[in-house]
Amino acid sequence: MGAPIYAQEHGPELASDAARATLSYNIAALRHWWSGKTVQEISPETCKAYALARQRTPGTIQRELSVLSAAMGHAVTMERLEARRPMWAPAKGAGRERWLDRAEAARLLRAARSEPQARMHLPLFILLGLYGGARPGAILELNWDQVDLERGRIDWNPEGKARTKKGRARTPIPRRLMTFLRLAERRGWPTGPVVHRDGQSLASVKKSFARACAAASVAWM
Repeated sequence: MGAPIYAQEHGPELASDAARATLSYNIAALRHWWSGKTVQEISPETCKAYALARQRTPGTIQRELSVLSAAMGHAVTMERLEARRPMWAPAKGAGRERWLDRAEAARLLRAARSEPQARMHLPLFILLGLYGGARPGAILELNWDQVDLERGRIDWNPEGKARTKKGRARTPIPRRLMTFLRLAERRGWPTGPVVHRDGQSLASVKKSFARACAAASVAWM
């Protein structure tokens, strides 16, 4: 990647220390993921995979990828590169979340079931997000004592946590999600976390989720 060279050659031209520091930060973020990849590997698909791995706001991703684009433009100007590679970036003002259509959801679930280390818990995590509308943290903190399969509802507020006006809600369990929750309950561990690995709670599923999204060609911001 030519981004570090771009920083060395373009950085001194920037008007302020703050601008140079911002450029350095963006390039450090880019290098963490793109290191070891060639310019020829830059594509809309790899840009989406980068965005999923970064788990940052669309604005942050857009700024970082704009630096990558500028670095390619600089390389073209310096005749080190024939042409810029095609890229993708999130739209300006895009929200952090978006809804998946049925085809995307199906592809994502198939990819999740193929994740060697996560195939037993990642599909249920995704289903709770799709049908329950909850955020990742709430899903990973969800315990079976918050799930009432008889009445068909989930209380997303953990026991003992004060309920506020902006707190987590109680939601009905859609029929399709109910089917998967009953299957999960019958598989064992009817107490403790709903989404787990061998009964143990999970701090994060970011890496396995990002891999599944990339395999399914789904960009979930």
